Amino acid sequence: MTDKFVMSSRLAAELDHAFERNNFSAADVKLLSKGNTLSLIRDVLQEYSEIVELEHYIDLNARPFVPKGWQICSYREGGQFKWDASKVQLYLDPIQKGKSGALGREIYHLVTHLDHLVLNANVLDYLLSRPHIIPESWKSFSLYFWGTLYHDETSNVCVRYLIWRGDKWDWASKRLYETFHGTNYAALVAVGPAKKK
Repeated sequence: MTDKFVMSSRLAAELDHAFERNNFSAADVKLLSKGNTLSLIRDVLQEYSEIVELEHYIDLNARPFVPKGWQICSYREGGQFKWDASKVQLYLDPIQKGKSGALGREIYHLVTHLDHLVLNANVLDYLLSRPHIIPESWKSFSLYFWGTLYHDETSNVCVRYLIWRGDKWDWASKRLYETFHGTNYAALVAVGPAKKK
């Protein structure tokens, strides 16, 4: 007969600190307590199982999200893209680094004539639905997805971008007649999209 497990106050405090240190929410702890989740984790700890990171494929040919009252102005397809943040080039054109920056239409012309895959808004929306795969280092700038241009509700041409709001990831937009500065990066990939097996 096995001894019944009793949680001591010391173990409870260690667990509490571990949850806090690893940014667990109350909802996360409830999920952890459901069903046989803890026995699955124990199997990993005892090396009977292993955790395998999921591969994320994004369909760059699918129609991107269109905000209410907007229309797609231009859209660059790119097949199936296997997400790998280390492959994303954070491009900043030298003209953006000056005091006056550069107009959006200039940046669009520059990035779309580079020998790179210009990521579209499907990648932005995929990342927003899975914020845990967005690198922490991206919180210090805005990342533009020039592969999709829109006409906004006032018919101005604009591009959507990823931004950290201080407590969550979100999107915003900027019109092409506006000035883009040294924290407005373009999301590019140096090689073509990966093919899904």
